Amino acid sequence: MKSSLYAVAAMFLYAVQNVIIERKLTHLSPITFLVFFYIGTGTMIITAVIFRQPLGLHLTMPAPHLWWIIALCGVLLFFADYCFFSAYHSGGSLMAVTTIVILLPVFASFIKWGLGGGMPGTRQFLAWASPRSRCSSSSNNTE
Repeated sequence: MKSSLYAVAAMFLYAVQNVIIERKLTHLSPITFLVFFYIGTGTMIITAVIFRQPLGLHLTMPAPHLWWIIALCGVLLFFADYCFFSAYHSGGSLMAVTTIVILLPVFASFIKWGLGGGMPGTRQFLAWASPRSRCSSSSNNTE
């Protein structure tokens, strides 16, 4: 249950972020946005590390053989953020950018399958197909 609450909180905060970006910050170049974004993020991280004990936060260091994987995730996050901010900067609307997020579970399932994590189940295929079939049926009704 706790993990679900964290995920819902994250989605809410992402929604707030998307609205702010679309309404106030689309004129900024993606690199400028990333500089200020990571300065703010870095400040929060440093503060959390310094005050981790009074805040009740635990700092668990990864084993050295995992450092390169964490660094790779950081590189992927940078390019994902760059593409995300570029979507708004190049004229993407709030609805266009946020509805494309629905592809995340599709991409994640295929990447997991490609890395040997198992074939996506029938349930996942039906979930992927249902929005597509609704979109195609609604587009047929408007013609």
